[in-house]
Amino acid sequence: MPESQNRPLIELHQVNYEVSGRRLLTAINLHFDSDKKYLIVGASGSGKTTLVRMLMGELVPTTGAVQLYGKQLSKFNRGIVYQTIGIMTQKPDIFSGTIRENVSLFDSKIADDRIIAALKKAGLGQWLSQHDLETKISAETPLLSGGEKQRLALARLLLRDCSFMIFDELATGLDSRIAAQLQADLLQMHQGFILITHQYDRATFAQADEIIVLEKGQVVAKGKHAEPAVVQALNGLKLG
Repeated sequence: MPESQNRPLIELHQVNYEVSGRRLLTAINLHFDSDKKYLIVGASGSGKTTLVRMLMGELVPTTGAVQLYGKQLSKFNRGIVYQTIGIMTQKPDIFSGTIRENVSLFDSKIADDRIIAALKKAGLGQWLSQHDLETKISAETPLLSGGEKQRLALARLLLRDCSFMIFDELATGLDSRIAAQLQADLLQMHQGFILITHQYDRATFAQADEIIVLEKGQVVAKGKHAEPAVVQALNGLKLG
């Protein structure tokens, strides 16, 4: 589905969300362009997960509006939303099957050259030079490191050619060097994305188009890495 000209892909207008009288998001006004890289940063309980679920249409605002292509997100079929916005969590599912089946999600109609291209684009070219699409793996496989499992999940999204992506706490549990390289590779993609994180990596933060700092369900700062309000908010979080 083509993006409306000169309009953000996703917009949130004065979004509030409450559960049992408890306010989880308050007055959220944000927009996300399809080619920009965003970081959403906050401590545990700041509202990051709630916001992600709102962006994916899994939650509906108590008041306010979330729009995709300028239309109410809730009006779209969920399949269209997930085809447009790919999401990847810190613990991707690895199925018992071949590499081909894991990347294609068992869709036999997808050509091998497309699967190989997605794997290489995700940074698994060297790994693939020592294995092939028939290599069998599982959740417990010793053939893939934690970072390589993340890259396999990234290849799935690249194969779907999503317009925009959301990466939720990808660095958690990874060696800092591997996490930094993975994030550096993400920044080279043409697709825009949101990276949800509570860990600080200077290079990643410096290259982001916008950093959004959440605290107690509110946006307390947004802008570039070096902007004073963002620096102050990040310092207050004491990120690892």
